[in-house]
Amino acid sequence: MSLNFLYKYNIFRLLYIFIIKYFLYPFRFIYRYIFRNYFIPDSICSDIVTEINNNNNIGKCLDIIDFKDNYFIYLYKWKYYDDYKFVNVILYNARLLGNRGIVVTYNNKISEELSPKNFFIMSKYGLFRFYRLNICIKFHIGLSLFTHYGFADNYGHWLLEVISKIIYFKNFYKTLSIFEVFIVNKLKYDFQKETLKALNINLDNVVELDNHICYFFDKLYISSYHWWGGYLPPRYLLKEMKKYFSINFNFISHNIYNNIIYISRKKCKNRRVLNEDDLLNRLNDYNIRVLLLEDLSFLQQVELFQNIKIVIGPFGAGLVNIIFSPINSVLIEIRPIIMINEFYKRLALLNDMIYYQIDATPITSHYDDIQYTDWIIDINKISITIKNIINQYI
Repeated sequence: MSLNFLYKYNIFRLLYIFIIKYFLYPFRFIYRYIFRNYFIPDSICSDIVTEINNNNNIGKCLDIIDFKDNYFIYLYKWKYYDDYKFVNVILYNARLLGNRGIVVTYNNKISEELSPKNFFIMSKYGLFRFYRLNICIKFHIGLSLFTHYGFADNYGHWLLEVISKIIYFKNFYKTLSIFEVFIVNKLKYDFQKETLKALNINLDNVVELDNHICYFFDKLYISSYHWWGGYLPPRYLLKEMKKYFSINFNFISHNIYNNIIYISRKKCKNRRVLNEDDLLNRLNDYNIRVLLLEDLSFLQQVELFQNIKIVIGPFGAGLVNIIFSPINSVLIEIRPIIMINEFYKRLALLNDMIYYQIDATPITSHYDDIQYTDWIIDINKISITIKNIINQYI
């Protein structure tokens, strides 16, 4: 039986509604008082390694990686992100709160280092009211692995924040078979399930977190929450991801000399290039393939990008696939210059690619909306720029 069978079919939730909300309704205030005092953490722990060293019952520190030398300063909205330390620990008798996975240790403290940062603005009772944790499930099933990220339903974040960590743990322990449960924040898209299957993870052993459930684990393997500075893994781990999917799947190698693709966001809600058809008409002589990545499976995307010479496209999750592209291939990113987010530039450089940026004009003048609106481009100017770049490398 699947580990989360009861959860999937809402048996716990139905029992809760019947027993607590109807049968014991007159005693609800007593119930809430007891629940809060038992399940709400006492305090916040800022350094999990120090906490573990002071109390061995909490867990054990397995690995600490400092990749400051490979770190790129990431400036976004005038704030510097400098999280370049990665902590890998095992916690005993730990629990996870909510679908983001707030980590609570054996001694009833929230681990700031292992939990999402944006929840520490809440008081502990505000945290309780926000999540309304109604159900508790306790697993006595050995080792559990939590590779968490709050935006795990986004293709780019899923690959860089979840799959990269699973690859890390796979290399660190030489196998994933030691883990009996894999915990994720969200599991609703085909690309998530396909990547897990590609890593030989049985989906019946995957538990999806829920806002209304508090999970207990005997042994929980977990890593730092925001451990890639600016959301990027270190260079060596990007290479390990490329290596894994290249070796374990028999992709056909093609001559990439004339292989140029344009990634369209026509099916997306934002960052669409409204006049991209005019641009592609100008570049018709170069046989550029226009792709909607939503129509391709994960493995099809991996195979495609392994055989690419030049990638053109607007800022978006689909560009994360450049981690599978050959060294010295070219990324031409369409992005407003005033949008201070060099995520894909850094990703291209970490992958030893050649990078160019093409300016776009957002249809809004409000800075905070630039990344979430559509764009237009100067066709005459940009078509000439792209032609010059293509002629240089083709």
